[in-house]
This record gives sequence, structure tokens and C-alpha cells, in this order.
Amino acid sequence: MIAIFLNRLFTVILLFHGADSGNNDPDPLAQLLAKVSAYHRNFPGEKVFVQFDRTWYSAGDTVFFKLYTVTAEKHEPTAISRIAYLDCYNSANEKIRSMTLAVSDGIAYGSIPLDGKLITGPLRFVAYTAWMRNFNPVFFFDRTMRIAAVHPAKKNQPEAAPNETSVFIEGNNLINGQPARIAFRSSKATGWSVPAAVTLVDNLDRIVTTATAGHAGIGHFDFLPQADRQYKIIVRYPDNSIAHKNLPAAAREGYTLAIRDGDSGKLVIRVAASFGTAGKPYILIAQQQGKVVYIARNTADSAGITAVLSKRRFAPGILQWTLFDQNLHPVAERMVFIPPRDSLQFNLEPDKPIYATRSKVTCQLTVNDHREEPVLGSFSVSVTSVKELPAQETRALPITAAMLLLSDVTDYIENIHHYFPADGSTVPPGDLDDLMLTHNWKQIPWKQLLSDSLPPVSHLPEQSLFISGTLISKNRQPAPNGKVSLVSTSGTNIALDTIANEEGRFRFGPLSYVDSLTYEIQGAPASGSSPVYIVPDTIVPFKPGKNPAPLTDDADTAFLQFQLRRQEVMALSGKGKGADDVKLLKAVEVKGKKLSATEEAVAPSSNLNGPGKADQVVTYQQLEYCHDFGMCAQGLLRGVIIKNVLWPPGDRNATPVLMAYSSGAPADRPMLIIRDGVELPLTQTGTDLRNINGQDIQSIEVLRSGAYTSVYGSRGAYGIIIITTKTGAIDYNAKQKQAIKNVVKSSATTGAAQGYYLSPAFRGPDYSAVKMSPAPDFRTTLYWEPNLVTDDQGKATFSFFHSDEKGRFRITIEGITESGKTGRKVFYYEVK
Repeated sequence: MIAIFLNRLFTVILLFHGADSGNNDPDPLAQLLAKVSAYHRNFPGEKVFVQFDRTWYSAGDTVFFKLYTVTAEKHEPTAISRIAYLDCYNSANEKIRSMTLAVSDGIAYGSIPLDGKLITGPLRFVAYTAWMRNFNPVFFFDRTMRIAAVHPAKKNQPEAAPNETSVFIEGNNLINGQPARIAFRSSKATGWSVPAAVTLVDNLDRIVTTATAGHAGIGHFDFLPQADRQYKIIVRYPDNSIAHKNLPAAAREGYTLAIRDGDSGKLVIRVAASFGTAGKPYILIAQQQGKVVYIARNTADSAGITAVLSKRRFAPGILQWTLFDQNLHPVAERMVFIPPRDSLQFNLEPDKPIYATRSKVTCQLTVNDHREEPVLGSFSVSVTSVKELPAQETRALPITAAMLLLSDVTDYIENIHHYFPADGSTVPPGDLDDLMLTHNWKQIPWKQLLSDSLPPVSHLPEQSLFISGTLISKNRQPAPNGKVSLVSTSGTNIALDTIANEEGRFRFGPLSYVDSLTYEIQGAPASGSSPVYIVPDTIVPFKPGKNPAPLTDDADTAFLQFQLRRQEVMALSGKGKGADDVKLLKAVEVKGKKLSATEEAVAPSSNLNGPGKADQVVTYQQLEYCHDFGMCAQGLLRGVIIKNVLWPPGDRNATPVLMAYSSGAPADRPMLIIRDGVELPLTQTGTDLRNINGQDIQSIEVLRSGAYTSVYGSRGAYGIIIITTKTGAIDYNAKQKQAIKNVVKSSATTGAAQGYYLSPAFRGPDYSAVKMSPAPDFRTTLYWEPNLVTDDQGKATFSFFHSDEKGRFRITIEGITESGKTGRKVFYYEVK
């Protein structure tokens, strides 16, 4: 077969990144490039990925998550969307929760309690942005998580169904007399793979070739099709059942595109044509990450034209090849995967070799690139029990696999860890290529693109919450320049006015509110007394299609062990549901004393002096109209000066940031900011007050005097601002509700809108006190930090208190750098 591929090399016209050409050039290649470039420019790709603190849960637990939104081009934090959606569906594909998430610097995070009364089976999580809804929803983040019931219900055994084998032709074409590769994927009725032996026979029942499925029921075979023969695949399964698949007839005329992707670090590309097609021009292009990265133009040859290219000239991820004939019709496509390289280097240094139960664990993380240079990035930290989650490493979804591969294919991939081994071992030769041959991928709508008939987008990128609509007259025509007012009737107190444009369109925004908002909109004509009417914009809720992932696996004994272990933990804890929720922040209850509004707001504070023990306390009530915290902090916080400075000082690449300084402090010594117990790093994005939304804040404590800062040591020498974000345990709108009763009602249109999702942060116990709680502690997730940001030395530190369980425990670090580099590493520690 290799000899067939070594005939003569392509004439390469261009090899470049992001090629573009003017539309005035009559050359077909220039026209093609101009259209492709315009497509990627007008429809930039966006990807969403969601990390979870672990892979399995039980009813009553809490799911902690971190959501990323990145560009499809470089996987950098996206500026396209600042709102993302995370929907949760039950096993009947019914939506049971929908969350609107505010995205900052490409990330959002939160938690979801699993009500034991509502959660009865697997949960499906689907995440996306409004912009992504313009494209095929199969590329949304889509993950199914298994939930262990407290009292597992008996399952009805499904009726036996036959196994299935899907067949895929490389390049989509069988051409008479040209070598062909056929790939196949065999699966059970449940969706999981099944071994298979394949025999190819012709119409005379002569055996042409045989093959055996490899990993995940996937395999391939090569043969030389003839137009005067018919071919059939006979598939034999382990249960001795047999299936038949007919191949399409080989065409007498046309092109073939074949790519051999071995383990030599090179791609061998071959374009061939039938005798009748030979001599005609063709164009071959390769696209990756929204750019054309390879172009070749030549004349077709029945003997085949071959090129050998190094994989290192392409970026990691999916490389899509498309072959066009002389009329710019796409005649063959092929997908190749370039494996990741130059991985991030993680190092974790715990402060002790072995720990005791309920002891404090402190770790320093260092992250470098492949050149051993420190990197700045946002990483999540999850600490779980190996005993309770023994199979987590083979069930977790690595961020690198999600960004480079899963986000660009339409089909479920079984055992993704086989293709992205955590230990850095080599993937068996050919397995990745067989995977590419047997899975569908994100395709450009060539017919519409080449005919300039791409449909307009129906969902614009969202930068903030807003309420919009159209002002119309009695005869249903737009009412230009009319006056429109918006008044909230519940939720955040809002009263706004605007003027409709020439088309009668109006928009209120940017808005910021949590949970939900009900409102009234009232309109008036620009002049005169003719009545006008409000037509609010409505967004059709997204409804996903069939779940692509298998929901059950009879051989998954690890999950059954997890379920039994969870029942043991519940018995030890004396609980009727999962044990994790006892560690979540709850509304504070003090018997015999009703908390004041300030005491209630500051109660969940992480202040080491104790909640409310500060030089100044500010609550959400004083931040009612504060959206940009950097703007309203000046004058609100006593003894605090807000400065617009270049950071880092003296750095040639310094950028303007808004920082808080205690009165009289030097320019390079801003105040320490602690948000929900996490110290924000001194970086351009870390302590920039513009990145803090005032509507998310429940309380602020200002520590300036030595009596309060001394407990923090030298870190707090220049003052501390402690921010506690909203937990949802307080009625934040009690004051506004009374005021809203005075709003004069009219015939205005009413409506409701969903606000930002607000959820409690992970809060572990503090066993530093002399007297420890006697309550048993058997947390499954011992620690979760979704946004551990490394400093300019690539370092970050975190700490937590261990539980009552002994044994081996897993620390999973995963995340993304500012430049879009992803990484994941697992460490372990012992408790005796």
C-alpha cells in the first residue's frame, strides 16, 4: 500500500496561516479563499467546556462546576460572549434546571444541589452560549453524569436488540480501480462497543479481505474496488449473531482523497482520479482552528499524486482536508487529528509527606510551559477519595480532549482516556486515525458558502442581560422614536427610560440581576396621542436532541461499588441523603436572637477575626445601584483610595488597572482583596476592581487597623478588603418590594426574565479550633477551588482540612492558561 503513495509530490501553491484574497481576483483559488476567510471572519467559533468536582454523585450531594468559554481558533478566553447557559435534564430528557451564568475572563462557576426527591437517574448537562445557537447544537457541551440513588429502584430489563455496525468510506468516495479504505464501528444496542470480525465478499461470494475490530469496536480494511462488482460486509459478533452491510457501488469517474496517519510524525496525503477524470485541475485545502493552513493546486492523475508532511507544521487538534474539483465543488473530505504536544508541566508540593485525619493540608502548585517558563492561568483543584471514586481517572473528561477533539465531533467517543493517556504513554498506532474515520465532525456548509446563500444569524452574542422589543402602532407598523419605560415589579429595583429607534426597536441594558425579574414596559408615541403597543422579544428555549451518550453500562461495577459506599457513608453520618451538603453555606440561625440585616449579610464571611469584626462593614443594601464596583468603591469605603495604575509597576508590558489602596500606602502596595475566602492574586485581572460586579456582593469588610490586620501577618500589612458574595439565603429585594407597591399600574405590557444564577460556593470545615465538632465527616469531595490563579512565577497555594477518612486521596489540577494552553495532572497524598 505504501508504494502506491510514493508516486510524485504535490505542487504546493501556498502554505500559510490565515490566508486571504480579494474578491476581485477571478482565479478560482482566490475566490475560494476569499469565501472561506469571510466565513470564518463572520462566523467565529466559540467553545464551552464544563469541569465537575468529580465524576459520580448521589442524591442529596452538591455538584460543583467550572465553565469555560473560549475561542475555537486558539482556545483563549472568548470576548464574543459574556453569558453562558447550563441546562440540566433528567433521564426522560426533561429540563429540570436552567442556569444563566455571568462569564468573566472566559470562566464562570457555581454549584447545583441534587435534591434526593427530584433526582432519580442519570443527569444530562448541556452548556452553550447564545452565539453557539446559530450552529449545530451537537457541538454544545453535552455530558451525562451518573447519580447513585439512596434506595436504587429496580430497573426494567430492556428487550434484547441486535448489535449494530456502522460503515465509513475514507473521503466519501469509492472509485473504480483506486485504493479504498473502509472503516467500521460496532456497538451494542446500549451504545457501548462490541467486538466484531468483518469479512468483505464480492457478488460472487469470494472473500476479498478480512478485519477485526480493535479498541471500542473500531477497525478498518483496505481493498481495490471494481465498478463491475458489488461488495458486501459480513459482520460476526461474540454471541455468534451475524449482520450484513452492502457497500455502495464504485463510481467509474471521480476523485479519491486518502491520508495515512501513522506514528512516524508524518502525514502521507494522496489524491487520485479515475482515467476519465485525469488531467482535470483540483484544489486541496486544509483548515484548522478557523484558518486555512495548507493549499495545493494540481492536475488530477490516475496514478495518484502524493505529499508527505510533518505533523509539527500543524497545531494540535482536528485538521480538516477538503478536495475541490475544477468547478469548486467539494468532492472529498477527510479529518485528521494532530495530537497535543508541548504540554504544561505541573508540580505540587504538599507541606507534609503524610497527614492525619482532620489535619490541615497545604499545597503549593507550580505550573510551567514546555520551556519551563512560568505560566499565568486559571486552574481548578478537586480533592476526592480514591477509595470512594476508584475509577474517576477513567471516567473524567480531560479538558485537553474536550477542547481539541470532542468539541469538534458529533458522535460519542467511548473511553476518551485511551486516546489521551494521563501517564503520557503513546496511543497505539492507527487508533486515533481509525477514530477520525468513524466519527462525524464539524463541517462547513459548502453549498451555501460557495453560492453566497448563508442564512443570517438569529442569535447575537450576549455581553450582558437585557430586555428588548418593538414599539408598534395600532396598524402594526413600527412606531419610530417612541418613548419606552421599564419598571421592575419584583427582583432588582429597576426604573429606566429609552427612545425607540427608526424601526421601533428598543433595548434596556446592560442589566444585572440574579434569579429572576418581573417587569412592566410602558410605551408612548413620539408625538400625538395615537396608541402604541409593546411587542417584547421572546427567545425560544433550547431543547436538545437525543442523548448521544450511553446511559448504562452493565459491566460498570465501579459505579455499583460507589453506590454501595455512599450508602455506608450515609449510615455512618446518620443521614438519609448525601453527606456533602452539610458543608455548604446555609442561612445562619441563632436561637433566641434575630439577626440584624447587617449581621445576616456578614455571617458567612471568611474574616479570620470573625464575621463583622472590621473597621467598616458595607452590605448589599448600600450597593443597591452599584454595578461597577471600581466606580462606587471610591467614597463608599472609608480610608480607601481607588487608583488607576499601571500594573505590574515598572513592567514595559504593564496595563491600566483599577486598584484599592489604604490611605498613605505606596503605589506598589495595594490592599489585599479576599473574595469568598480566596486571596485574589496581584495580576492585571486579579485585583482589578473593574472585574468585580457590585450586584454579586453580599457584604464588604474593610480591615485597616493593626487590631484587625495582624491576624493575616505581613500579607495584610497594607490593609484588607474582604468580599463575601451573595449566597441566595437572604431576600435581597425586601426593601425594593415595598417601594414597588407604590408604582402606578397602567395598561403596560408585563413580562419576566431569567437573571444570573446564584449558588453557594464550596466551604469546607475549619478544624483549627481547639474544640472540634463531634459530627462525623465523610465528605466525598474534600476540597474544590474552581479559580486558583497562578502568579507571574507560575505559583499558587491552597489549603483545606481533611476528613475522618484514612487512605489514599486524589488531587486533580486542571485548567487553561491565558494563551489557551490546557492541562491536567493528578497527584496523591496519604492519610494515616
